Amino acid sequence: MTNKDLADLIFPNVTKTVEDYEEMYPNRNLPEGAYVTRFAPSPTGYMHIGNLRTAIFEYLIAKKDNGSFILRIEDTDQSRKVEGATKFIYDTLNLCGFDIDEGPLNEGKYGPYVQSERLDIYKEYAHKLVELGGAYYCFCTEDRLNELRDIANLNKVPFMYDGHCKNLSKEEIDERLARGDSYVIRQAMPKCGETVIDDVVYGKVVIDSKYLKYAEMISADGKAGGNWTTNRTKILASLTGISAETIENANSTSAALDTAAANINTLKKEGDKLKEPVSKDTASKFFAHANKVNANGVSYDIGKLYDNTSAWQDLGSNAATAKSSLTSLLNGVAENMKYYLTDSDYESLKTACKNYIDDNGHYFGGDSDADKQGLESGVAGIKKDGSNYKVNLSTILNTVLGAYESNTAKAGQESYTTTTNGTKVYYTRDQNSAAWQNWKTQHDDWQKRYDAAQASYKAAVNTDNQALTSEQESNIKFYDQIFSAIAEKGWVQNDSVEDNDYLNQMLQNNMYYITTMSEDTDEKGKQYYVYDESIASNVDNIFSVNDSDYQNEALTEYEYEKSIISEKESRIDTRMKNLETEQSAINTMIKGIETVKNDNTERTMNIFA
Repeated sequence: MTNKDLADLIFPNVTKTVEDYEEMYPNRNLPEGAYVTRFAPSPTGYMHIGNLRTAIFEYLIAKKDNGSFILRIEDTDQSRKVEGATKFIYDTLNLCGFDIDEGPLNEGKYGPYVQSERLDIYKEYAHKLVELGGAYYCFCTEDRLNELRDIANLNKVPFMYDGHCKNLSKEEIDERLARGDSYVIRQAMPKCGETVIDDVVYGKVVIDSKYLKYAEMISADGKAGGNWTTNRTKILASLTGISAETIENANSTSAALDTAAANINTLKKEGDKLKEPVSKDTASKFFAHANKVNANGVSYDIGKLYDNTSAWQDLGSNAATAKSSLTSLLNGVAENMKYYLTDSDYESLKTACKNYIDDNGHYFGGDSDADKQGLESGVAGIKKDGSNYKVNLSTILNTVLGAYESNTAKAGQESYTTTTNGTKVYYTRDQNSAAWQNWKTQHDDWQKRYDAAQASYKAAVNTDNQALTSEQESNIKFYDQIFSAIAEKGWVQNDSVEDNDYLNQMLQNNMYYITTMSEDTDEKGKQYYVYDESIASNVDNIFSVNDSDYQNEALTEYEYEKSIISEKESRIDTRMKNLETEQSAINTMIKGIETVKNDNTERTMNIFA
């Protein structure tokens, strides 16, 4: 059966040709250097922050040079399609201000812009591919494919379809189709040589063709498929040897982590909007909130006494009673300020009041010369007038305020600031006001949800960390990068990449080359792998998909051989230096002999003379 017969058999109702579509969709007339970018979200779930990030980059790349930004809905996976997800995509992009040049809601000349509506186009190109020998029917059952995977795992090599159905006759294909056997269309991938991707982001990437799976292009129900997003799990499982269940679980835990992180970010923004009703008070207004304080039966108007810098309050002649009265007075100030400060600021003020008594209480009843001088001058706000103790609350409260500033600054509390004219103001809030009570209710509800979100995020991080080992994560990340580039940019066979010098040049320029190790068998029949010497010149940039133990053994052997060579080179260098020294000594001896010879000749000539 010819490839043309097979193409007509698979796609019997194709009416247009590739040439027809190329005429329908000519190249865009864009400014020089401009790009056409496509954002193709799948409605298998609601659009999230990662999707939006991708859309922003693609949008900016397109708009930077007056290119075109296209929206296409990737709805090929109908079984997982979420109701309302497509509308959510439209609403999100609209809300974020995206100016979409072409899309389902803004039809251009290159539609349709919904993937499932483009099947006729894909069928024709698939028809052409089969006609050229690039694809074929595959009737292999899931059981057979699982057996191949088991064999690959047993041999510690990546799973790759073996091309079992590639050469089926027309009669066999007709018989299987008549029976209703399930099938897919596989792309005929080369098993040797290299594939080159020339990508704007990743640069030139060289890939061994034997590691490109036979991509599934058209699913059994005829819908377009086989792209990297749809087949990611299958491809990664085949290339890395990690089970599909493990990869899917890692995808789920990663998605859960993204959701948890997004939830925290949303709540942070919500919390930022909950502004606490706070006043910025001068020192006078700050202490006015303390109102009146009773100490040992006497009522003190704190705000007025603070403002009256020359007023001295009589506390009586008994030192212990006077000290007790001042202690009660300052404790009362802190207590009355409690409802105007945060809990931490309140504790700082209480500490400042206590520290004042601890530092200056010795004046009450003190009889040292220093105490007497201090009481006479009243420098600390305490003095003795005759036998009576008196206090100046303005001086004392300013001392307390200075300690309060110092305490809050050390604790990292934002309790005060300085205005543009240099005046210090202190943050207060009236916790008895309706505005503050309303804020507190909203804030407590927010805090409860935020704490729960933090706990969920920590749990998601822990779960995600356990989903994969670091080696598995590294392998998956590597292939994610490579095949994302393939999916986005496509790939072409490059037969010129066949000499080791070129590959080494690629390696030396930090390009990737995926390779197997050379396979061999020891005396006992055990298989083992070693690095090919031709590419070992840059081992750090070689990525192998074989068993890590063999990799480590090969690396150890390589490093050992390299150390032997280095040691030999060192010995040669030493010997060369010794030879140079010996040569120098010989040259000196020759010069000495020449000198002696000349002297003897001259002496003989003199004798004959």
